[in-house]
Formats: sequence, structure tokens, C-alpha cells
Amino acid sequence: MLDQRKQVATEVEELLEQHPLAKVLISMPGLGIRTSARLLLEIGDISAFATPGHLAAYAGLAPVTAAPAPPSRANTRPKAATRH
Repeated sequence: MLDQRKQVATEVEELLEQHPLAKVLISMPGLGIRTSARLLLEIGDISAFATPGHLAAYAGLAPVTAAPAPPSRANTRPKAATRH
């Protein structure tokens, strides 16, 4: 089992080295071979994202601004009727 795991790790590393973004990903702090390979597998074709912001949103890393809810009318007093 250990030999099989080493063989798979070697194959993943060889495949990763062929990818054009491999050197960029591996050079980032905190990203090694396994994390870089996982990112490329999860993202797929990066050109599908128009901007880095689109990729960040896809990954759930972009901040979302929630609009405030409109004021509730349930707790307000009705306006007095106008008398003629």
C-alpha cells in the first residue's frame, strides 16, 4: 500500500509539472504539490473565470455585502385617518 501511494504521488507530481501554472502555484506560500494539484483539479479551466474576483467568488473567498432589510411595518402604529 505504501509503495502504491508513493507511485501515485510521483505521478501527480509529474502531471503537475506539465501544467503551465504549476510553478506559480507552488511558489505561493503555503501551497505545495498536493494543494496545487488539488486547486487545479477543483478549478479546472481557469480561463472560465473572467476576473480574479470571479474565481474568488466561486471559491467562496470574496466578501459579500448584504443589503439591509427594509423596515418592518408590523411594529408601527397606523396613521390617523384624515377627517373631512
